[in-house]
Amino acid sequence: MTATTPIYGLSYPEGSDLVSTAPDSFKSMADTFEKALDQVDRRTTPEGVKPAVATTLEALRQITGVIGQTGFVTGGNDDNGPYVWDGAQWVKTRTADMPWNGTWRLNSRVYTGRKWVDGRRICMQVREYKNLTNNSRTPPGFRIYSLLDYRVITQGKGGSLQPYLATDTYWHSEVTVTPSEIIVRKGASNTSALNVWIVYIYTEPDA
Repeated sequence: MTATTPIYGLSYPEGSDLVSTAPDSFKSMADTFEKALDQVDRRTTPEGVKPAVATTLEALRQITGVIGQTGFVTGGNDDNGPYVWDGAQWVKTRTADMPWNGTWRLNSRVYTGRKWVDGRRICMQVREYKNLTNNSRTPPGFRIYSLLDYRVITQGKGGSLQPYLATDTYWHSEVTVTPSEIIVRKGASNTSALNVWIVYIYTEPDA
């Protein structure tokens, strides 16, 4: 029996299941119901409702939570802050107004903790764009209200990362970034596609 419901993953028998496997099918179905009801029951207990608090992330990881339960690290280090149990591990969460803590992931928005003169939050993203060709116009892949600043990074000789503002003299390329597109212009001697990373500092449009 492999069929499951789309939301909670509860298993149930299908028409193609053999009669001889009915006992196993019903047992599997009962087991999934029991697990789901157990999660509901545990969420109403004091242990499932109150946040799990630890002074270090390592200590928090020793606590097994209930799905959706909150946890906090309070030891005064970079791991400080709220977490949520996803069923397998504690995952750090961030509120909209929590400032950037110095870490980032590629293609992921972070709030810098500052606001622009119009009151909009200033955000940062690092985006990767591959195989940009001459005269190409590529959308950034996310919405920008005001582009406050940007930096383009590409590979120089030997493969090392090489920052520049607009013109890359090694690759004879010019990269222009606007709120709506990335424009690439290359010299006649450069026929290869361009891979770049762009650091955006920007404000967001209204939702």
